[in-house]
Formats: sequence, C-alpha cells, structure tokens
Amino acid sequence: NARVVVDRLRAFRAVVPGSVELVFLQQCGRGSVQNLYNFRGTAKAVLASQHDVGAPNTYYEPTLRWLVAHPDASGADLASRIMADDRDFVTYCCVDGERLGELPRQLEPVVRTLLEDNAPSPPPVELAPCFVAGGEDNFDLLAWLEAAFRKDRRSPTALDEFSQWIRDRLIVRCATSPH
Repeated sequence: NARVVVDRLRAFRAVVPGSVELVFLQQCGRGSVQNLYNFRGTAKAVLASQHDVGAPNTYYEPTLRWLVAHPDASGADLASRIMADDRDFVTYCCVDGERLGELPRQLEPVVRTLLEDNAPSPPPVELAPCFVAGGEDNFDLLAWLEAAFRKDRRSPTALDEFSQWIRDRLIVRCATSPH
C-alpha cells in the first residue's frame, strides 16, 4: 500500500540525519500521477516505471559500481544512471520529489479553466489509453487535458503554463528503452 510506505518513508526521513536522494518505485503502474504524488516529499527525486521492470534487474551491478565511484551523486544522477544501465524496462520517469507537492496548485488553474461557465464537469474525451495494467486503463494526463481543452474550445493559456511547469520543473528525466 503506497500510503503505508509513504508514511514510513516520511517518518524515516524525519529522524535520520541527511537527506534521502532517491526513491525508486519499480512496480508497474507506479509511474502514474496519483502514485507519484503520494510520494511527494519522500526524497529529492522519485523514479518510477509505468510498466513492469524485468528481473533480474540488469542495472544492479553496473549502477552499483558507478555509485561506488560517485558516492556524492544526487538522486537525479543515480536515476539517470539506472536508466542508462537497465536493459529490461519500457519507460522510466524521474521527477523532483519536492516539487510533487506543488502539483495541486499548478493543476488548479487548468481545472478551473475547464469548469468555467458553470460547466458541471470536463467534457467527455475519446482517447486511447497509453497502457493497461492490472485491468486498469492508464492515460497520459497532458494528452487528456489537451483533448479536453480542444473539444471544449478553451483558451490553452493555463494548460500551456501547466505543461511548461511539468516539463521544466517537475520532470527531471524520462527515458524510453532503446531495447
């Protein structure tokens, strides 16, 4: 349960000196917005995979060798190294763990724009899921919002600012496997 893990990570972080550089959520579906948001404030960087990551985890040995040679590496640097060394992933996304807490404030103008003129809810949008995991359809948040803005003919200003924040401030690095 992500909430139990998050509570324990925050408790750990509160009593242990120093900082937690990286939390790596390796299970499938953990790269969703909801799951990433749950882990806000647990580490400087949060790395997640949107799909299953194969075993026996081909990044272990080369990444640990690299880490021994770079003991002061940041969480973002370590996440980048995992992405470079792993051969058994589909996608990875590393986000700024501290900035995750800003997500509701950044998303609020986008939602407000969709709901202006007393619309009861955002317009239904036909969009194919990015992937299906555990019987659940998973969608790209920005693609869904862009489709909703287009369908409802809303000014894209708030969405453009939100997209820019995600790309420039929230996401540290994303990778799609070349394999």
